[in-house]
Amino acid sequence: MLTVGVTGGIASGKSSVCKIFEKHGAKVIDADGIGREVVEQREEVLSALVDTFGKGILTEDGELERRKLAGIVFDDADSLEKLNRVVHPFLTEEIRAKIQNASQEGFSGVIVVDAALIFEWNLVEIFDTIVVVSCSERAQVERLRERDSLEAGEALSRIHSQIPQSDKIARADFHVINEGGFQDLEERADHVWKELEGMLREREGGQT
Repeated sequence: MLTVGVTGGIASGKSSVCKIFEKHGAKVIDADGIGREVVEQREEVLSALVDTFGKGILTEDGELERRKLAGIVFDDADSLEKLNRVVHPFLTEEIRAKIQNASQEGFSGVIVVDAALIFEWNLVEIFDTIVVVSCSERAQVERLRERDSLEAGEALSRIHSQIPQSDKIARADFHVINEGGFQDLEERADHVWKELEGMLREREGGQT
């Protein structure tokens, strides 16, 4: 089995790359979705967030108001760090559990973890290799405005709350540029997939 972390700046197209890998037979784990579940469904996490950021992040029904929390953490680096410290241990635990479950169920191929914040959450040690997807900041802003109905300033705040794409590229093993259409992205992702298949074959050969 080969575990691959796919990351990149917000709205860079990493989830599209993961879907391409999935078509080739990869098992995809949505770390960002797990992060949302951890924050919203685990009482100890929600309690810690309220202790850290106050009851203003809750709805009248006592549930997390994600937009309010986002408004706090994306505008302040210290607040974002506090959020990561609360969520990180639980997120890491859940991702490791899903990878282990896949192995126990007999999956021996490529497991891809779709995670925007691999470096921010210090998840590097979980993976055998890391793929970063990048695009221009202008493209990120346009996609965020269309996808999430954000104003340009809000989009930029979210982009700048993450580690710069150049730093992620420098720390990754593979780089997929997403500046053209889907066909171009697919060709670039397919090239990386062949490399991942080669790594998996080498690993399997070393275990025989």
